[in-house]
Amino acid sequence: MNKNNDPRALPTNPAQKARAERIAQRRAAAKATSPARTSRMYWIRAAIVAMIAGLLAFSMQWPRMPMSLYVGLGVAAFILVAAFLLRAGLSRAGAAARERAASRR
Repeated sequence: MNKNNDPRALPTNPAQKARAERIAQRRAAAKATSPARTSRMYWIRAAIVAMIAGLLAFSMQWPRMPMSLYVGLGVAAFILVAAFLLRAGLSRAGAAARERAASRR
């Protein structure tokens, strides 16, 4: 029995084999990209969380009007910067891990 062959698998025709190879190539290409790439959805979620946190901070400081505005904006900015740094750190860690894995081969 050959390695990586399932003896119970049905024989495939050339079209199925080509499709399976294309899918395998797509999956390999997706793995090769950074696992921590910044997507539009990530930034939308980060912005929503920052707005909610800024609104909560603004609401807590409400009686002191100019200060409450600054606190709300500061918290929102802090959350966005933290999201950026978190994503940058994950991307760097992923790149370092891929580099270590490549050097072991």
